[in-house]
Amino acid sequence: YNLCVQNSWPFLSLYAWTGLWCALLLAFLACGGACSLLVFVTQFTDDIFNGLVVITFLITACQQIASPFLAAGVDKTLPFVNAALALGTFIVAGTCHITRSSRFLRHCIRQFLADFGPAIAMGGATIAAHSSLLAGVAHVDGLMVPCNLDLGRPIFLPLLPAAGVPIWVPLASLPPAVFLSVSFFLDQNITSRVVNKPSYGLRKGATYHLDLLVLAVIVAVCSILGLPWMVGSTVQSLSHVRAMTIYSSGDDESSAVVTGVIETRFTGVVVSSLIGASFLLLPLLRCVPASAINGLFLYLGIHMMRGNAFFQRVRLLLYDPKFYAEGLNGVRPVVAHSFTALQAICLICLWRMRSAPSIALAFPLAVLLLVAIRLFLAPWLFQEQDLIRLDEALPERCNRGTLLSRGIYTR
Repeated sequence: YNLCVQNSWPFLSLYAWTGLWCALLLAFLACGGACSLLVFVTQFTDDIFNGLVVITFLITACQQIASPFLAAGVDKTLPFVNAALALGTFIVAGTCHITRSSRFLRHCIRQFLADFGPAIAMGGATIAAHSSLLAGVAHVDGLMVPCNLDLGRPIFLPLLPAAGVPIWVPLASLPPAVFLSVSFFLDQNITSRVVNKPSYGLRKGATYHLDLLVLAVIVAVCSILGLPWMVGSTVQSLSHVRAMTIYSSGDDESSAVVTGVIETRFTGVVVSSLIGASFLLLPLLRCVPASAINGLFLYLGIHMMRGNAFFQRVRLLLYDPKFYAEGLNGVRPVVAHSFTALQAICLICLWRMRSAPSIALAFPLAVLLLVAIRLFLAPWLFQEQDLIRLDEALPERCNRGTLLSRGIYTR
C-alpha cells in the first residue's frame, strides 16, 4: 500500500489483480499435488516459523506497552493505566489457562475457564476501563473501528481498462503474486502440519490439496470484493485444537497425555460466523480498550511457546546441566545447543528480513531456504542419529508409499 501511495499507483486494482494471480497459482499448485513436497518440511522449519510468530506477538505487545512512556511528558498516568490493563489481561488469561490442572473447582468449571480465559480477560479489562475508579484518572482509548459499515467504494473492485484501470496493472501484479503464493502455500501447509501432528492423535485424515484449492477460491473472491486475504492462522488454529483436546485426568498438556481430540467442524463454523457478524457490534467493540489487545498478544505469544521444541531447548540453557537429560533425548548437550544456535540464527535472519521494508517481499524465499538448510547443511554439521532425535527423519525416497505414510494423500 505504501509503495502504491508513493508512486501514485491504483492500489485497489493492483490488490485485486495480485490476489487473482495468487489464486490461480495456488489452484495450479493444489491440482499439481505440490503439497506432497511437505515430506521435506520437518520440525526444524515448523519450530522456526512458529517461533517467528511468537517473537512477532511478543515484540509488538512490548513495543505498544513501552512506547507511550517514551512519548508521554511529565504526566505518565495514562501509560501506567494502559500498561496495567495490558498486564492484567495477560495475568487473567494465563491464570484461567492454568486452572485446567488445578485441584480447585469442578472439572467442567476448570475446563470453561481454560477454554474461554482470553475472552474473560478481555471482558474484565473492558469493565475495568469504564469503571468509575479509572474514569476519573485517565481516559482509556478504545479500539479504532468505524462507527458503521461503509465501504466508500463499489462492492467489486475495478479490473478492466474500461473501468479506468491502467493496461499495465495485470502484468505488473504477477511478480508480487508469485511471492504471495509462496507465502500462502507455506503458511497454510505449515499450519496444517502443526495441527495434524501425530501427538494429537487425529482420526480424520489431512486434506492438504483440497484445503489449498479451497484457499485459492477464497483468495479469488476476497480479491474481487476487496476484502482481506485469508490464510491458515497458526496461533488461532493451535489454540482451537488445544481447546478441543482431551487430556488424561483433566490435566494440562504440559504434564498429561493426550487421549484424543474432539474433531468437529461445528466450532470452526461458529467462530468464523461470530467474527463475520462482528460488524453488527461495532459500537460495542469501540468500548474494548486497545491496551487489552497488547495483553492478549503477550498471552498468545507465551502460550505458543509451549510445544515448540526450539524454545524448550532455549529454556534448558537456564537449567542446571544435571537436568539436561530430561529434554535432550540422549543427545550430548553441546550438540543440542549447536542445533539450537543454528535455529536461532535462522530465526534472527527471518525476523530481520520481515522487518526490513526493502527486502520484505522476498520473505517467502527465506522460509524456503530453511528447508534447504535442513536438507543440505544440517547433515554436514550433525550426525544423522542426532538429527533424528532433535528433529525428525527425512524420507529416503519421495514415492507414493512415503507420502501415504505421512498422511499427504489420506482423506
